[in-house]
Parts: sequence; C-alpha cells; structure tokens
Amino acid sequence: MRYISIYSIILSFFLMIPSNSFAQRNITVPEGIWSYDDDYTGQEDWGAVKGYSVCGNGTKQSPINITYTKPSELPSLNFKYNEAEGVFKLVKNRSFIFYAVNGGELIVGEESYNLYSIEIHSPSSHRIKDGFYPAEVHLIHKNKKGDILIVAQFINIGSENSTISQIIKPIAEKKLDKFKINTNSLISNNQAYYSYDGSLPYPPCTENVHWKILKAPITISREQLSFITRIIGRNSRLPQPVYMREVLESIP
Repeated sequence: MRYISIYSIILSFFLMIPSNSFAQRNITVPEGIWSYDDDYTGQEDWGAVKGYSVCGNGTKQSPINITYTKPSELPSLNFKYNEAEGVFKLVKNRSFIFYAVNGGELIVGEESYNLYSIEIHSPSSHRIKDGFYPAEVHLIHKNKKGDILIVAQFINIGSENSTISQIIKPIAEKKLDKFKINTNSLISNNQAYYSYDGSLPYPPCTENVHWKILKAPITISREQLSFITRIIGRNSRLPQPVYMREVLESIP
C-alpha cells in the first residue's frame, strides 16, 4: 500500500491535554529549544540537546515505517471516550495545544488507560511501506502504573469531519474559550490495528511507549486541512530505525 506523496508538503498543527497534569506525567512538549525545521533546532539535532540524548541514541524511537508485520491475536480496543471539554493554546507558531478534562478511557484487554491528550500531525508520522497520509491523529493515554499508550489514527482527504469543525470554529472566530469536542469522531469504526513499542515522537523522546495504529483512516475535507495548514507548519518527525522490534498486526 502506497499513498500519494504530494502530501509531503502538507502542513498542520497539533493538540494536547492537560497542562498541569501533563507536566507531572513527563509528556510535556518543551517550548523554544527544538523544532521540526532543518535549522540547528531541527529534528536531526534533537539528540544533541541536553536531556534529549535518547532522541539520537535510542533504539525504540517513533515514528517508524512499517514494512513487515506479524499477524497476531491482539486484544480488542474498547474506546469509552467522553465529550472532552478544554481550551486551546498556541505554542510559538509550532502547534496548537488542546487542554482537556474528562476525556474518557481506552480499555485494552484488562488494562484501562485514561485519555489525556489529542494531537494532529501532518503529514502522517507513521508510514506504511513508504506510503503516508495527509495527516495523523495521536490520542495519548496513560494508566495508573504510568504506562503511556498512544493510538494513531490516519487521516485521508474526503468528507468533512464534525470534530475538526468543532476545533476550527473557535480558531477562526478567535474565541478560544473552553468548549467541548466529540472525541469519538476522531477514531475509525474499523479498529484493526498495528502494535509496537516505541517512544514519544518529539523531545524528550521517552521510550517504552505502547503504540496502537488503526489501519483504516478517517476523513477530513480539503478545506478543513487547508485551514489548518495556513496556521501551523509541518510537525511530523521523520521515520526512525526499527532495529530488532517486531510490529504486530491484529488478525481480522
């Protein structure tokens, strides 16, 4: 499977959750000392920044280009999301951060993970046999033991997405007060997925993050994506070496 490479020039924004609890959970996105650009703050130099050495020498980094998978009987993903309430913050022309509360939970097997953050990266962070999508949603979760699990949802061009409309409206009207979004519209009904262990896809690049990548994309209209890309530049990390990691693929 290979996707249209024209989207390599598409730019986007991302969203996250909540500020105080995020800092306590070491999932915070630091400001002002790194970027996705090609200059000295760019992703090729993240590992040289104090505290971010794992970005350069880690062996379980994300995202990756998925070329080989092992069909496996994986546990189902049971999404129990709520209508999330929160606010936006613009971070130095690099991203939007969505701070939310009561996002709901994801149950994987017998383990429950609370939803803390939602991000959108463009073009897609992960690739499938060198192909990629215009964008990718990351839904970041954490369980009581402190384990981080990120669900990645590919986005393709198609019909308008109602939740993206909820996000765009307050930005367009410059009314970034607290409001609600329907998180369930950001995940596909077809929940076949890939699974592997990786890292946060930005500094500090913390490893031992569990990734679940939904295979079926959701859609966003060309107009919605165009609006987003006028605001924030490219914010996707390049694929990292897989090394000896195994990528599992759920059996239909």
